[in-house]
Order: sequence, then structure tokens, then C-alpha cells
Amino acid sequence: EMAIAAQRAARANNYADAPELFGTLIDAYLDAGYDDAAFMDNVLTLLFAGYDTTSSAMQATINLMILHPEYLSKIRVELKGKLGITTDMPDELVAERLHEARKLPIMSAIIREALRLDPIVVNTFRRVLEPVELVDGTVVPPGWVINVSLGRTVQTMPGVHNREAFNPEWWLSNQEPSHFDFCPFGAGSRLCPGNETAVHEVAMLLASIALKARVSFYDGPPKKWINDPVPEVQGGFKIRVQAL
Repeated sequence: EMAIAAQRAARANNYADAPELFGTLIDAYLDAGYDDAAFMDNVLTLLFAGYDTTSSAMQATINLMILHPEYLSKIRVELKGKLGITTDMPDELVAERLHEARKLPIMSAIIREALRLDPIVVNTFRRVLEPVELVDGTVVPPGWVINVSLGRTVQTMPGVHNREAFNPEWWLSNQEPSHFDFCPFGAGSRLCPGNETAVHEVAMLLASIALKARVSFYDGPPKKWINDPVPEVQGGFKIRVQAL
């Protein structure tokens, strides 16, 4: 609110000082006629999508790889068999081929299973603009703010029998789920804009670890996870990384 007020004052003063990047963003929203609440919602979305989604996805996936190290070996075998990448290959050659890593079947299955168990967007809030009828016949009136549990939706999607188990093989042997069943980054027009970047970076990280390092918990497994607004470890996520 203070930043918006300051930018309005700067506009009224014909920009005595050149506008900064954030000020330019505010200008674009003011010129488009958005209200202050809409602007602040969009700024928070950009910050959340550009940072929290990626770091949370990495943290959750590495945690599972430490608990299930056999999957790092499977990634290593897949990188060699599908992309010709080996542990003794020069870094520049590895970098040229790693951009395809996220498309590999086992790599993709591991990342998606990690996102199923620890979805990035646990809860999201929406303001109702027109009457919405729920499956039980309840009608939510306009003006209400509702909490949509995307985390629960993903974790309980149809076809998964042991919902708390880490089972990447499920993704290799089952039909592709609906986008509205598997929606760790949201869905539809409100899909998180950072989802492709997050998945790509997680794949790059997993490939790099599988090829070059051994990871373990620094002082034992995380004792408590907090899922608000994204999954994170209370007190920080500490790991030990050693070269192979």
C-alpha cells in the first residue's frame, strides 16, 4: 500500500525521480485501471510463483531421494541409457544434454510422485464472483472467500491405492490423470506460471546429484514439515553433499 501511494505521488509530481522497476509495474496496473487489492494479489503471486514453488519442489524431492536412494541410481542408469550421459563426462557435454532430462520416463515419474506427496500449492483462496453449486447441492453465494485444498485433491487422486507411499512406478503403468486431479501447481487459468521452470530445475538438480554427488541428512530426517503456504521444514532443511 505504501509503495502504491508513493508511486501515485511520483506520477502527480511528473516523476521527479526516474521510476524504478517496481514503480514501472505499479504504473502498468494503474494505467490498466486495476484496484489496489488486485495489484497486491498479483505481486504476491509473482513472488510466490518465481521463488517458493521451485525451492519447495527441490526440497521435497531431495528429501525423498535421501529416503529412497535407489532412485538416484535409476536416474543415473536412465541418463546413460537415454541421453548417453556418464559420470566421467566433461561438464560442458553434460550441460548440452541435460535440458532433455525432465522428459525421461523415470525422472518425470519421480518428480511427479514427489509433487503428489508434497504438492507445491497446498491451499488457495478464491473470491466467489457468481453463485457456485457444490457436489452436495450447497450453493456458495457471491462475495464469499473459499479455501480450495489442492493438496488434499492431489494426494487423494483416483487410482492411487497407498496414498502415503512413495511409488514413482505408478506413473509408468497407469493412465494419465486428469489435470484437475493432479494439480500440484493449480489448474486452469490460475495455473502457477512458474510450474514449468520449477519442474525443469528439479530435473536438472536430480540429474546433477545422481551424476556427481551423494546426499544425506545433516542431522537426521526433518522432524516437522509445515504446509503453509508451501511445504517446508521447520528450522530449515539441512543436508550433507559429498562428491562421488
